[in-house]
Amino acid sequence: MTDHTPGPWVAHQMSEDSPYWMVREESIPEDCGGLVVCASLTKADADLIAAAPDLLDACREAIHYIPEWHELHAELEDTIREAEGRDGGRDSRDWKTEELR
Repeated sequence: MTDHTPGPWVAHQMSEDSPYWMVREESIPEDCGGLVVCASLTKADADLIAAAPDLLDACREAIHYIPEWHELHAELEDTIREAEGRDGGRDSRDWKTEELR
């Protein structure tokens, strides 16, 4: 499921002297602006949000190496579901790992 703006995303300072940052698509040249994913962030927030597509991909890959009985497996399922905007979000265990593929 990829309804979100495809990554990679990059954090970019809004102007040289601005304390605010934005997150945009990396594939668009900086002088063209690119599609802005979000703006008016602190650098720390912008860095975290810019990493979101890679983090989601890592969760989708890692879940296949964690036994289903392990607590971390359920946490990864919840995190993936929440990131994909699925009903239930965190702590909803009523779906199967096969839906993640």
